[in-house]
Amino acid sequence: MSSLPEDIQQLMAQLQSIEKELFDLRFKKATRQPFKSHKIKQLRRQVAQIKTRLGAAVKPAPSDAKK
Repeated sequence: MSSLPEDIQQLMAQLQSIEKELFDLRFKKATRQPFKSHKIKQLRRQVAQIKTRLGAAVKPAPSDAKK
């Protein structure tokens, strides 16, 4: 993973920690433990934002190959 730029590595690490937290919240919900239900929506949104940034960072810029 060292061949990736540092900002992409940070995004991937952040994504991994958020997905773990989201899993923990879903587990608490399934086992009927007390949890903050609004956090699920917030974390899902954060996951989508990070995945969007990762996708934009990985994709090359569109070329003018269309004629």
